[in-house]
Parts: sequence; C-alpha cells; structure tokens
Amino acid sequence: MSDESPSTLRPGQTFTHHGKKYKILKQIWFGPFSEVMIVKEINGNERYAMKIEKTNDPQR
Repeated sequence: MSDESPSTLRPGQTFTHHGKKYKILKQIWFGPFSEVMIVKEINGNERYAMKIEKTNDPQR
C-alpha cells in the first residue's frame, strides 16, 4: 500500500458543504476504499470527522 492519500483534498484546504464552509485540519486515516479527515467549521469551533469514499476504484 502506498503512503499517499487517495484524495485530492489536503490539510489547510477549505470546502463548502450544505452552505457551510469547513477547513481540513488533518488526515487521520486512509485505506483502499476511503479516508478520514478532521475538519473544522470556519464560522464556529465545532470539529468533525469526515469520511471520503473513493468512487473510481475498480475493486468496488
């Protein structure tokens, strides 16, 4: 298994989901089918775990 993350999202990047902006703080896990990031809501102090599932994996 490679040490590289399967996602194009990286710590420090921001994104919008359902009208709220979030910042990626760090990656805490990744595997062959998904990865998990810790994200923080920009306009608040809430932190969440965000799972990103790969959709282009031929094994799925």
